[in-house]
Amino acid sequence: PYFRGSDWSPEAYWKMYASLAWLIRAISKEAGVPRDRSSVITHEEADRGIRGAHTDPGPPFDSGSQPAFDARFPGQSVTPREFLMRLVADDAPPRLRRRIAPGGGGDAVEVKDAESLGLAHIRVWRLDEAGKPAAKVDEWFAPKSGMPPMSRLVPAPAEPGAYRIVARALVGNTRAAVLNVADPNQSAPAPLPPTPGLAVLELRASR
Repeated sequence: PYFRGSDWSPEAYWKMYASLAWLIRAISKEAGVPRDRSSVITHEEADRGIRGAHTDPGPPFDSGSQPAFDARFPGQSVTPREFLMRLVADDAPPRLRRRIAPGGGGDAVEVKDAESLGLAHIRVWRLDEAGKPAAKVDEWFAPKSGMPPMSRLVPAPAEPGAYRIVARALVGNTRAAVLNVADPNQSAPAPLPPTPGLAVLELRASR
């Protein structure tokens, strides 16, 4: 009686599944429980056969047409419960790769979720001479409605220099890289600060 079936629609409330996945992952890590379907069960499954047993999460959790999931995972019959378990098991960080602009224009970074589950947050920082974040130049969050996108293009910053891009998936898997942005009017790239442990993407400024 406290929610409608539409409240669980992936079109508007995918964050419910992501939040539940965060909780399950945290409990699994603390308690040493495997993150698989045989170990992660519902209240209904735990109480099965008991008099006055619970019935949650109930039919709305899985019922109804799921066109957004069908479009995201064609031919796989992914339900909200399956989407949740994919989030619970997801350990792959987003992929970052350079996209070269045709005709000498500004390049971009393609950020893509490796498991097609969705991106949550992307942030770009300008680095100082020591390679430390000095100023945030761009930030993006997944929209509150509709399925979170699987990929996103981040244009190269307009000013040449060194930048750091950090991309996060729905359950917190994170990947970072350094963007070495060169002036499109010069052949030599901008000086690169020390970047231990980070991939470097050579880009051209977007202006």
